[in-house]
Amino acid sequence: MYVVEVILLQKSTYIERLSYYSSTEISVGSLIMVPVRKKESLALVVDNKPVYSIKVELRKASFSLRKLPSGTKLGQLSKTLIATATELSSRYPVSVGAILHEMIPTDVKNGKRPYPKTFSGEPFDKKTASEITTLTGTANYRQIVYRSLIRETFARHGSVRLLVPSGSYLPNVLDSLSTGIENRVVTFSSYHTKKQLDQSYDKFINTKEPILIIATGSYAYLERPDIKTVIIENAGCPYYKQKQRPYLDQRDMLTTNARLNGQFILLGDIVLRTEDEVARREDVYLTYDEEVQRFQFSAPMVVVERPAPHDPAKKFRILNKQTCFEIENCLSRKGKVFIYAARRGLAPAVLCRDCGYLFRCPDSGAPYSLHRTFKNGNEYRWFISHTSGKKVPASHVCPICNSWRLREQGIGIQWLESEVRQFFSNAELIVFDHTTARTYKQAMVLSKRFSTTKGVIMLGTNMAIPFLPPKLDLTVVSSYEAARAQSTWRADEYLLSLLLTLREKSDTASLVQTRGEPDTLIHYVSKGQISKFYNEEIQLREELRYPPFYVFILLTISGSKEFISDLENAINSILTGYDIFYYQTPGGSGEKYIKRGLIRIPRDSWPDAQLCNMLRSLPPSVAVMVNPDRII
Repeated sequence: MYVVEVILLQKSTYIERLSYYSSTEISVGSLIMVPVRKKESLALVVDNKPVYSIKVELRKASFSLRKLPSGTKLGQLSKTLIATATELSSRYPVSVGAILHEMIPTDVKNGKRPYPKTFSGEPFDKKTASEITTLTGTANYRQIVYRSLIRETFARHGSVRLLVPSGSYLPNVLDSLSTGIENRVVTFSSYHTKKQLDQSYDKFINTKEPILIIATGSYAYLERPDIKTVIIENAGCPYYKQKQRPYLDQRDMLTTNARLNGQFILLGDIVLRTEDEVARREDVYLTYDEEVQRFQFSAPMVVVERPAPHDPAKKFRILNKQTCFEIENCLSRKGKVFIYAARRGLAPAVLCRDCGYLFRCPDSGAPYSLHRTFKNGNEYRWFISHTSGKKVPASHVCPICNSWRLREQGIGIQWLESEVRQFFSNAELIVFDHTTARTYKQAMVLSKRFSTTKGVIMLGTNMAIPFLPPKLDLTVVSSYEAARAQSTWRADEYLLSLLLTLREKSDTASLVQTRGEPDTLIHYVSKGQISKFYNEEIQLREELRYPPFYVFILLTISGSKEFISDLENAINSILTGYDIFYYQTPGGSGEKYIKRGLIRIPRDSWPDAQLCNMLRSLPPSVAVMVNPDRII
């Protein structure tokens, strides 16, 4: 008989360890299913002792141990993977089990397949020094570097792991890197069918020859003994940061795992995070090839300014005359045009003209977006919160003053679609947003249609960017102000990356419409001066005490005023000695409010083991995020 100690692998694990007894010995690192209350959960074996060695402790215990059901193991995790989760738990206030839960594929967690076995014992010698290197460059340049690095690693009998932000980025990366090595490429994503996953697993566990593994999310931590190079593509993309518990960062997770495995790590993007640039300048990260001061593009960026304030007596036009002329000229040559819309729906906000009331979601406090749908020829309008997902019929009057004078604020893609159809009625129009590309299959259909059609316009939001072909004739940003108005302290980073990406894809020109004077960011894009952008951004962040110079710990609580007040007092009593800046998000109703608390920690003082333990002890109703992209 044996006493087996396990860690539950669950998204929100507040119990660190559980003990069971077993009639057979189960090796440490095994994945097994254990009974928890009235259901079974995936768990990791962390200790295994014979009963005779702990008889005294068992007799003194005030509880009895449950027996483990007989069954086969679901696989074996290496010590390196467990060490990765253990190290990450010192930087994120979550349990080791919750971190491992995010590193294991879904089909393993739900018991549909065992964890793939590709080695016996440890993958390979961990004494190999690991290097983190940054690569700042255009997509075309990065692909050249990746192909060279892949073939170099293959020549050393090593495999390459390449992480992409989501399955949306996988097709373009696969097309650019698989030429000549099609039989040695393995892909994993949540968009794969069961048959595709079976084929990928079969190729993955065959270690006779090195392979290129292109993966997303939890599939990026499957282990092979010959992986020597790890590439994180689009390393500045916000999709790597989880928006739900346990709020981990996939980049941090993979670089930690690769470092412990002694693998070479390359972070690549056209605009890397400012934190990565600071690490490069401080020689914490190495620089691949040479430092990039500025980019050279074949197509110019044209800033299209609105010549005069809008006349209320005239109908407002989103696309001005110069933009329409360039689009018409491009279509006459059977070219492809992409028009970027920053907001979904008809308008990103609706307010009352009389009292100024702004319609907000009671669950998240975020402004409602106005959307329209058509059914049986009838138009229906809805208020939708893209933060909470709440959807309600659009109001016709103000709930405060009962006025019917409601005003739509901002420009949404549905409004822009109506104008494009009016001005370019003879051209084929493809709309790429959350309503037309609800599934990955629909998105691929729209992408293929755009790539194979001549004289076509695609109108799309951010979700369309990964599906665009490498080259377009003309790109248009319909509203620079809307693209910049993002509720994140990384807004300039994201906007710079967007504008440079669109400019790189443009053969003729990249148009940016603005209603104001061009600012410094537009100047940096037009000149391709990425180094100057970093200089200014780094200085600003240091002055404001933002990452990477400080670590943000964001606490979020919601509920009634009384509940928030009691919870705030409880938080203060637990986090004694730490300064918490509390602030309430706009909006909220009489029943539900949202309040946030921000803690700033100097980077030299992080990780803080004491603070992490305190944060773990907070009630589950408190959401704790480390360095979130949004703090409002």
